[in-house]
Amino acid sequence: LNMTNKTHPIRVLTVYDGFFSGGTRIVHTGLIIYLHKNRQQEHRVLSIFDKVQRDHTIQTMEDDSCYKKLKKAGIHISTLGKYTHQGRHFSEDEIQQAQKEIDQADVVISLKEQPLLLIQHLNLGNKPLVVCLHRSDPESQGPGVGILASIVKQRPEDTLVISCSDSGRVAYNNAIGSSSVKFIPNGIDLNKFHPSKTKNKQIRKELKIPYYANVIIFSGRFDDVKDIPLFIASLREYCKISKTKPHIIMCGAGMTKENKVLIDIIRSSPIGAKVHLLGIQHKMADLYCAADIVALTSTTEAYPLCLLEGMACGAVPVATDVGDCRDIVGEYGYITSHEPKDIATAWEKALINKHELHIKTMIRIDKFDYKYMIQKYSYAIQNVSKDTR
Repeated sequence: LNMTNKTHPIRVLTVYDGFFSGGTRIVHTGLIIYLHKNRQQEHRVLSIFDKVQRDHTIQTMEDDSCYKKLKKAGIHISTLGKYTHQGRHFSEDEIQQAQKEIDQADVVISLKEQPLLLIQHLNLGNKPLVVCLHRSDPESQGPGVGILASIVKQRPEDTLVISCSDSGRVAYNNAIGSSSVKFIPNGIDLNKFHPSKTKNKQIRKELKIPYYANVIIFSGRFDDVKDIPLFIASLREYCKISKTKPHIIMCGAGMTKENKVLIDIIRSSPIGAKVHLLGIQHKMADLYCAADIVALTSTTEAYPLCLLEGMACGAVPVATDVGDCRDIVGEYGYITSHEPKDIATAWEKALINKHELHIKTMIRIDKFDYKYMIQKYSYAIQNVSKDTR
């Protein structure tokens, strides 16, 4: 991948599968907005779907917070106008429309593997392709990993693969039979995510949570990989050993009273805790400030933002040992097994030691600042760019 000095901004097209709630799009949206404004790069986005049905929620492009932020930043967004129910078979017109977007770019980014199902039908010529991976389980994306392996084999000099987690780097290198996957960790905006007593009081007042109550926040979409039943089972165990009953904040796509599956899980047996189902939220920093613990019970993860954001706002991270969670949590919280009693015990320890753990976190939190992620991505895009005109 060659470095070329340019007198004009590097034109970068990112292909999204669609706009829907989740950490991946939040991270990438913030990244390309910053690069578009500050790093002599001109970014555009092509969204395959303009409406998706995920996590018991229909999410439209125009209503998505990331879409709105991109538009406000002056980043051009186009879409093939597909809906998830239409499947992933592309018409000739759709391929031609996508090709026109590709032809205007110097560098093409695929956000995760799904867009590769479209990109494989397009003519990139010698334009660099950057594939940004945000999982540590290659087989979860169906044929995506196979297409990725084929692309890396066919155009090794013009393809850069970046994983947001070291566990993902190892897993994908093994899956595609290569050592080409590079690791650039996620980061967060520490100007936005930081402790605030004012926000703590405000959120607790809004949700009618007493100042003395313990609060556990669970931030994630309603998906099998988040293992909601394990979280609720752990909560039941915790309520057996806790002297006070906690308040639980659950937010993300599908975390609503309208989700009957979720309600059935919660009602399957008494849990002795007050649960606040808030759905998709756009004030996560405020919510984290009101929490004592940020909990993660996933069966698979890469480099979960909820742990970073919660830690930065003063919550103690307690997570199952998946993806890069162990490296993130470190000495600032607790890594657990997937046993409810183990998780409940870790929550209890976290509450006992939260002040000591918070001090340790604040001393080292700067290493998670997103400025390091931005610097590395900026260099990567500049380094792969070629003058194709």
